[in-house]
Amino acid sequence: MGQGSPWFSAGLIAVTSILLGGLGSMLGDAAYPAGGESARASRQDVPCPRTAAPGTVLWTIQVASGSSPLTHIPAVSDDGTVYVATGDGLLDAVDCQGRLKWEYPGPAGGLRLTRNARPPVVGDDGTIYFGGNSEPAVLIAITASGSRRWLTSSRREKFLPFGASPAVDRLGRIYAAFGSGPREVGRIGAYGLDGQPLPGFPVLTRSIEQAPLLLPGDRAVFVSRTHRFEVAPTKLPSPLPSRVPSRTPTPTRAPPTHTPEVSPTARPTLFPWGIGSAVVRLPLTQNHFVAITPPTSKPPRLLVPVTLPAQLHIVTGGMAPGQTFDLDRRETVGLSAVVGDTVIMQVEDFTPRLVALSLAVLPPRPLWEHIMRANVASTAVLGRLDTAGGMVELVYLDTTGLLVSMNVPALPGAAAPPRYNWARSLVGRGTSAPVLGDAGIVYVATETQVAALRRADGAQVWSVSLAGDGPAGSMTMGPNGTLYVGTRLGRLVAIGTESHGLDPQAAWPVERHDARNSGRAGP
Repeated sequence: MGQGSPWFSAGLIAVTSILLGGLGSMLGDAAYPAGGESARASRQDVPCPRTAAPGTVLWTIQVASGSSPLTHIPAVSDDGTVYVATGDGLLDAVDCQGRLKWEYPGPAGGLRLTRNARPPVVGDDGTIYFGGNSEPAVLIAITASGSRRWLTSSRREKFLPFGASPAVDRLGRIYAAFGSGPREVGRIGAYGLDGQPLPGFPVLTRSIEQAPLLLPGDRAVFVSRTHRFEVAPTKLPSPLPSRVPSRTPTPTRAPPTHTPEVSPTARPTLFPWGIGSAVVRLPLTQNHFVAITPPTSKPPRLLVPVTLPAQLHIVTGGMAPGQTFDLDRRETVGLSAVVGDTVIMQVEDFTPRLVALSLAVLPPRPLWEHIMRANVASTAVLGRLDTAGGMVELVYLDTTGLLVSMNVPALPGAAAPPRYNWARSLVGRGTSAPVLGDAGIVYVATETQVAALRRADGAQVWSVSLAGDGPAGSMTMGPNGTLYVGTRLGRLVAIGTESHGLDPQAAWPVERHDARNSGRAGP
């Protein structure tokens, strides 16, 4: 594997709140118009116009039981209605003034999810899609007035849980995944506006735990992985292998930049469901084994859970079965963001990292890799793209509360390597993907507060303490610039900002690309 010039500074990770000299942002203060007036002028009928100072808690509403934290990102429609899926299996609609509009299912009854309601998605026509687990797992379409339009389920695969939030493409096709957790099988589902499966779906996969992303050209991208249990050898090593400690970078040993290569010897293989496959070679970390004893075995046998490599699935234009590529990784791999034909992925294991894959030409081509101090809190987000240089602003918050701003290659032909802009250490563990507003501000949530920092240099502008009932998941921003975040005790909190909405020039300004959670790059 080739190695480029070292651009990852372990000293920066160990000692935060340092602005690196010579690595300033490609975007100066002038790139962010004060107050986002240019974006505001294009929206004449903004619901609930701002009246409070930035950093003010506008209202709170209890939408789940105190024992059910709101861990999923809300969705906001164009009229300002906020939709929240709760751990109680409900979907609540709240107007932009904090009043409950309706709850599904309501007093008239209806199927109630037993657990794990996933983040809702608002379609272009205002239909709300959300899913979760009952018996079997279901995906439900609900009108803006709160009535059910249709329901679809995993049908014969009743044991398959609902994997993740759905995604809606520009033609209204809905993509969803069934089969999350350490299972050997999963399903990719694609549905029309009437809720009927598209021809050829569902498609057999491994377990899918991450929501799909939609690339330009009507391409839906999924990542799957699974464990397979194998009988251990008669003589096991003593002691049994244990999980090694995290290889946290230290100031005296900065990890190099990795330049992954596509294996020239990769040969197509045929999967049971008839999808061609090639192998994308990425740096592979050590696989770990844990011995367990099934209580029903006579005599007891020791089984070893073997983690199989993750797979990347691409479904184009709603046409099954699509294409599948093996990723030479056995860690948890998740989809983070999209810019053009490039997908940013996050790898969660002993050496957390971000990896960029170009899907302009198949098989996918690795572009760069960034090793982090800790796992990302939810996902990374992408700011403005410099089309001339092929670089894009990338911002992420890790689970230790470190907020990092970088410029990274977004196109295969980008000549510059990834580089830091700044890093800031916040109070508390990170809980949310950053939110990029149109006023040049990045908004983040930790377990104790919501904070606003300047994107140009990372200077803090304001913060709101929520220490008594802190954020539990990712934030989003409505069309009037209001931040919405769920708390550990089941409350939805609205906070005013200086922005008038998400940055319209950002490639991927929030966890699911937009306030409606479409998961779709581009229009």
